Amino acid sequence: MPNKLDLEIYRFCNNDISDYYYGISLLMKVCRNKTLVNFLNRSETDNNKKKLIYELDKYLTTINYEPKEEEQKESTYPLQTETCIVGTGVQNSTPYEQKINREKLDDINIKCHNSDIPYVTDNLLLIISNIKVERNKLYAERASYHGELHGAKTNEDRYNLAKLIIPIQKKIDTFNLKISEILKSGKLPINDIVSNLTTKEYKRVNNLKIYINRYKNKQKKSNNLIEKESFEKKITDFKNELNQILNADE
Repeated sequence: MPNKLDLEIYRFCNNDISDYYYGISLLMKVCRNKTLVNFLNRSETDNNKKKLIYELDKYLTTINYEPKEEEQKESTYPLQTETCIVGTGVQNSTPYEQKINREKLDDINIKCHNSDIPYVTDNLLLIISNIKVERNKLYAERASYHGELHGAKTNEDRYNLAKLIIPIQKKIDTFNLKISEILKSGKLPINDIVSNLTTKEYKRVNNLKIYINRYKNKQKKSNNLIEKESFEKKITDFKNELNQILNADE
């Protein structure tokens, strides 16, 4: 019976801009040839990606996997919320990677134009691409431990390796969740925006929140219509300034 893993493998194989190292993580779960997995995990090249997709597709053929009609439709959109991207630092992107990212952005936004999916700006794509660098480092680190885990001879060795893998997986999940949130909303998570504020902006944000709550309470207690309208205007002005600082929609 098809499971979530098989569906993810199908989506990866039919996704033009699937994340390479996410594909590696899928292959690890279904391929017994650890030498092949470790070889493909060393670097992302066109030939390696073709080989990766070939191995995953071969697995689907072996289990006679046939996607349902709704799964086929869902997989046509070239982004997977669980896979996408990871990293930090523009300096980590080569001119080739920047060109590929530019092409991805164009492709994404063409598909977003007539859909409910948020428009992905240049800056967001760059942030997502940078996140990918760090996430992929973690994939590689996790893969090295998985290799050792496969060769571990005692339960104690396996236990110690599992203890090393668990926190790495949690970091990977955090990166993937952040990417998913960015792609779903078309903006950075609020926590990331706040963490990048200057001291002056951070203080202003806190003050604005206080002012908004203060005038909401005044508005609630007031019985004077003119006064209420005045409070409402102040609340709206404070909210607009707050949203401007946080780049928020609401």
